[in-house]
Amino acid sequence: MRDELLNPLYNVLSASDYLLKETILNDLQRKFLHSIHTVSQDMQQLIVMTPPELLTIERAREMFSYETRELLASMIGYAEVLESEAEGKLDTTQHEQVRIIHTNATVLVNIIAEISE
Repeated sequence: MRDELLNPLYNVLSASDYLLKETILNDLQRKFLHSIHTVSQDMQQLIVMTPPELLTIERAREMFSYETRELLASMIGYAEVLESEAEGKLDTTQHEQVRIIHTNATVLVNIIAEISE
C-alpha cells in the first residue's frame, strides 16, 4: 500500500517542482502550484514517517480523513484551472506536467476512496 500511495505523490511532486522552476508563470499560477506542492509534500511526509508494517488499511483510514480528500480535490481543481489556461498560457511541456499532476491526484483520490470504503 505504501508504494501505491507514494508513486503518484512522487509524480505530482516532480511535475510541480518542474513547473515551479519556470520563470514565465504568473503569480496566480505559482500560488496554485505551490498549494499543490505543499499538499503533496505533507502527504508524502506522513506516509514516509509511518513504518511500513504500521501502514495498514485501518491506519490509512485514520491518516486520510475527509479533510485529506478535500485537499486532493482542491489539487485537482487547481490543475484543471491551470490546464484551461484561464489564468495564463502554458507551453506544451507545461501542459504535460499539469496533466501529470491532474492524473496522479485523481489516482490518489481513487486509492483513498477505496481505502475508506
